[in-house]
Amino acid sequence: MLASTALVVTMLALPAQGASQFADIDRDHLQPYSGRLVVKQDNTVIDGLLVKGYIDIKADNVTIKNTIVESENYNSIRIYEGAKGSKIQNTQVLCMDERANGVAHGDFTADRVDLFGCRHDFYFTAERPANVTNSSIDGIAYSTEDSSPTAEPSSTSKPTPAPEPTAAPTTVAPSVEPTASASPSPAPTTPAPSYSGFPDASNTGVPAGVTLRQSSGIVVTTPGTVIDALDVRGSIVVRADNVTIKNSRVTTDARYPIHITSGVTGTLIDHVEVSNAGSNGKGIFFDGGTGTVRYSDIHSAEDGVHIVADGVTLEHNYIHDLTRFAGAHPDTIQIRGGDNITVRHNNLQAYTASIGVMNAAIQIGSLAGGDTITNLRVTDNLMNGGHVTVNGGGRGEVDSAIYSNNRFGRAHQYSVQANVQNSVWEASNVYDDNGQPAR
Repeated sequence: MLASTALVVTMLALPAQGASQFADIDRDHLQPYSGRLVVKQDNTVIDGLLVKGYIDIKADNVTIKNTIVESENYNSIRIYEGAKGSKIQNTQVLCMDERANGVAHGDFTADRVDLFGCRHDFYFTAERPANVTNSSIDGIAYSTEDSSPTAEPSSTSKPTPAPEPTAAPTTVAPSVEPTASASPSPAPTTPAPSYSGFPDASNTGVPAGVTLRQSSGIVVTTPGTVIDALDVRGSIVVRADNVTIKNSRVTTDARYPIHITSGVTGTLIDHVEVSNAGSNGKGIFFDGGTGTVRYSDIHSAEDGVHIVADGVTLEHNYIHDLTRFAGAHPDTIQIRGGDNITVRHNNLQAYTASIGVMNAAIQIGSLAGGDTITNLRVTDNLMNGGHVTVNGGGRGEVDSAIYSNNRFGRAHQYSVQANVQNSVWEASNVYDDNGQPAR
């Protein structure tokens, strides 16, 4: 048995909904534990630990309570097959890496368990069920009473290494045919929203009249390269400054269709369609590299645009028809770090008529580092859907942000906004149908 430590535990009502309760644990009273914690003894009780690592349960009737788990591992808390009766109570799991999952793979009960920033949250199957009550995912109430069983995600294909562009820093002329595995993904079937004045399929993506030339995946290492009028069957990885991708289509089931790598500056993505059907990827990933995306049609990914970078601008884009599979919480835009980010005049649809709500139009995820988000500007966008349309974080991720002149649809599950900590929410944010303040 692991020793119990005295805790100061209070209960906090869920913002905006009041539908659930959070575990509020005083970290200073927790006993630290680092690394992998493997439980092999039946009836073990883990009580009052701060685990900086992960927990593997290989025994029956194990209880985890009054505990915080900060994990960069693939599974923060894993219940192995054959281990029965696991209970998780009054516990928080903070996924510290974008690949980290919350609680897997079934055969557990969870009560007052809060998950933050996890790639996959509570997941389980019909054969290995779970019972989750009074819990939350990124600040949004969650219970298995109104959720489907969550299957373990399948592995995603990795991009095949591709030749670097052979042209000088002007226009790429590819010489390699696309691989057979990178077949075009089907176009989204949900009709485009009929909102006037905002980007949609008619004015984003590849312009009418452009003839595309086929290409396999591309790794760009030459500064100033221009990729123009290509039908790319694979990923584009940007490893050089001042690269332009325009008037093109990128189709792949790889995790990052367009990947802007760390340290890169000046990337421009202009009039590009990004299709990520069949994957749980991020359509455009600003992974420490900076740039601008404009007039682009991004669909079929789990996250449309994922940002961990300074100086990113998203303007005049249509992000829609996200992929929602078991265990995912899709966001049109997720921000996990970066200063001076601008989100301006986009159509962000975290809802489809055929599937329903996604997670959020804008999600401030758990920080990918220790630097808080400063000077985030979200203005003049149309946003619709999501459990909460704008989830502002609420765990100290944001130092300063402003939301102004945005218009909102009414397809959200709970509210337009929640957890907008250290942020200005102006009265100019209104419902699109009647112009009344949206709160």
